Amino acid sequence: MELATVPGLTSALRAHGYQVRGPVGVGSSGPAWAAHAPDGARVVVSVLDLDLPIAARRPALVRLEVLARVRHPHLVPLLDVVEIDAHRTALVTAHVEGPSVGAVLALRPRWRAGEVLTLVAPVAGALEALEAEGLRHGDVSPENVVLGPGGTPVLVDLASVVLPPAGTPGFAAPDQADDVFSVGRLGLAALGEQPEEPLHEVLGRACAPDPVTRPGLVELVRECFDVVDAEPIELPDPAILARTALARLAEPTRHEHTVRDPHAARRRRRALGAGAFAAAVAIALGIAVVTSQERPDAFAATEPLASELADAAVALTHRRAELLSALASERLEEVAVPGSPAFEADAALIERLAEHREEVTVRAEGVEARRLGAHDGLELVLVTSRVQVDGGAEAPQSTVVLALERTPEGWRVASVLEPDEVSAASSPAGPLAG
Repeated sequence: MELATVPGLTSALRAHGYQVRGPVGVGSSGPAWAAHAPDGARVVVSVLDLDLPIAARRPALVRLEVLARVRHPHLVPLLDVVEIDAHRTALVTAHVEGPSVGAVLALRPRWRAGEVLTLVAPVAGALEALEAEGLRHGDVSPENVVLGPGGTPVLVDLASVVLPPAGTPGFAAPDQADDVFSVGRLGLAALGEQPEEPLHEVLGRACAPDPVTRPGLVELVRECFDVVDAEPIELPDPAILARTALARLAEPTRHEHTVRDPHAARRRRRALGAGAFAAAVAIALGIAVVTSQERPDAFAATEPLASELADAAVALTHRRAELLSALASERLEEVAVPGSPAFEADAALIERLAEHREEVTVRAEGVEARRLGAHDGLELVLVTSRVQVDGGAEAPQSTVVLALERTPEGWRVASVLEPDEVSAASSPAGPLAG
């Protein structure tokens, strides 16, 4: 991702003494950037677009002002707010050194109950600090909790506090207004399939469908301590964790789509392209493509297209692995639509891979693809593969859905979706595949 994709960011930060080093990932508000503060400390920068209707902008600015005052040992601190222009603002937060809970779960999918308590209680405390100021985090998930030195949980991604998203699928409350639900889901994800554990029942109550029956944050922590004693979170060997993290990064990036204010949605449409935006919103709202196993009569006319798309998806998957191995960010337009979520995420990935001194070879193996259907100008293709990083553990098979856009240069990836984001529902756009 070029720094020019966020016009004015580097100059605005430089005027305040910050030096931008490059993209480090994609958060709820878009790309996140690594930077150095005037004192040399490492920080993380995210950009908020506050070009909202007055009715939505005013509460967002109030939340931002209040957030700057909140301090808690398990909440990443907001260090600075830098105005980029009349509508865009950069949030500068501390850098937390350590793996995300999601990265550790990839190696240890089942934690001891005492470890889960050590995760849940501090996160609940951070959320209580926000709640005391009339705020909520809005996107508590394994990727938004970093295990700092000694395995200390720290809740990150403060952009979701200012511009609340719909949350990460699987962790957001159905009513989209309760962090308690998300904490319960976070704990259950770490606990794994251990229904015999008393803690499982406690966390399950936090995820009750009826918000009235859920405990408050303080009550939830107290009930957890009633059934289990806390113990340190066991972190995997750093070398193994680093290799696994590289392997996870090299997989086709999953993007969790959230829906915010419609005015902001129109801006994202301009940035990503009407087709990519419409597909993202449709999927976020559950309006997905039918994946019936029946072959309707209309399918016969689309067989050449289905074959073309399958071949393109396989070729793009292999080509992406080659570009990752070569750290060729300047050639990402060969596989992804410039400016799209897929393009930005892979550019950030290459920046992170480049930080490792060892040569890294990425290979895509056993790639298979099948067209699912079309929606608003995008073709959805189901791709199954193993993305192998040399020197890492044997890669498991993974499945994603590539949203492909036809460009003058050929098919390119606009976004990457989880298969369960594409549910069985009626779609008027195009015939069925399969």
